[in-house]
Order: sequence, then C-alpha cells, then structure tokens
Amino acid sequence: MAAGAVVSARAVVWSLFDDGSIAVATDGNPLLLQPAVVVVATGSTDLPFPFPGGSLPGVFSARAVLLAINTWRIRPGRRWAMVGEGPERDEVEEAITRAGGEVTARAEPAAGDTIAAEGSVGIEAVVVNGRRIAVDCIAVAAGRQPDAALAAMAGCALGPGPDGDLVPVVDAFGRSTAGRVFVAGDAAGICSPAVAMAEGRLAGLAAAAAIGCATDDQLRDALERERGVLADRRAVRSDREPTYVQPYR
Repeated sequence: MAAGAVVSARAVVWSLFDDGSIAVATDGNPLLLQPAVVVVATGSTDLPFPFPGGSLPGVFSARAVLLAINTWRIRPGRRWAMVGEGPERDEVEEAITRAGGEVTARAEPAAGDTIAAEGSVGIEAVVVNGRRIAVDCIAVAAGRQPDAALAAMAGCALGPGPDGDLVPVVDAFGRSTAGRVFVAGDAAGICSPAVAMAEGRLAGLAAAAAIGCATDDQLRDALERERGVLADRRAVRSDREPTYVQPYR
C-alpha cells in the first residue's frame, strides 16, 4: 500500500506479551512480531446462556448463526427456537427466515421464560415453560461481551465497565496502562458502531503520535471532532479505577 502498510487478512493473533511482542499465525506459519505500538480492536463475543441440554449439537450463538447463513451460505436447520430478546435476536430471526428456515419457538429468559433442550445425539426438541416443541436448532441471542483477552495478556489494567464486565482502563485516546497498547471499540466496553469507529480513529491517530507520525495539535483536533459521539462513553469512564491486572508472565 502507498502508506507502507502491510495488510494480513488471514492472520490470527494468538498472544500479546507484556513486552509488546505479538504472536501471529499466518496460514499456519508462526511469527513473532515486535511492533512499536499496538491497537487492540478485537471487538466482542456472544454472551453464553446456560440451560439444560445447552451443550447438545445444534445450539448456536447468535453470531455463529449469522456467519453460517450470511458468510458460508449454510442453513444448519429448518425449524428453530430463539432464546433472547432485542435487536440481535430480531436480526438472527430475519436471517433464518430469509434462508428458508422457520422460528417455531421463542423464549425470553429476562421475562421469566424457562427453557430446556432435548435430544439424543443432537437437538430434537425444546421445552419452553413446560411446552415441548420439535426443533432442529436453537439460536441464543443473550447479548455481547467485550473480547479484551489480548489486552489482558499485555498486562493492561482492567476495571469494571457499565455492564459489569472487566474492561481495559483507557484514556480518551484509547491509551491503556500498558505502555504503547491502545484499545478501541467493543474490546474496551460494548458500544455502538459509531462509537467504535470514532474510538478507532482516535486510537489510530494516538498510536501514530506515539511514534512521531502525528502531532499533539492533530490529536486535540481529532478529539474535538469526536467529542459529541464519545460524550457518553467518556462520562462512563471518568471514574473508572484499575482493579485487576492479569499476571501473564
């Protein structure tokens, strides 16, 4: 690329050490990198929701269903049960319907619904509030949780987020307590796409400034541009104190 960047779309980063080095695997080949700065934008993962029979084959997280249908063009089953509520559940249900599937059962644990799954070698039925309904698969949309594992590995101090998660303690630019490690987006606490993009822009610019490729004036101007989008986010972080550091040594 013109800026000298190297994009590695098929790389898997499996560790970020406290000395700043990164363990990467590209097409199965291991590599150890020593970058000057790191921006962690690892997003979020599906929240688990345990229930009897929940470990049977055929139980999917919301994101797994969307990946199977929208990316791999696979519909794992025809008859589905949906567990959860809110926009994420609606998105998954819409994808299932578009793919020719049918949602035949719904359960909202937050509303007090009880759920259990039945089957011998896979899902055969779901029991919602005592009613047994034949299904092939169950999709669980229980919400999202920050994926801050790499930041924790690097020794970033963690503190309680607004949803009770432990998230990296960062400043307005995503700068963590672990030297030149920056954290942006859902990895620093669940947020909207607009907030994640704004934080990514700020963290990228701050990382560039840390190695002399951006000025303090540019940082101040960028923060001012994003102030409105990030107002609530900054208010939540204003009194966050470090409570925990993972001792990966």
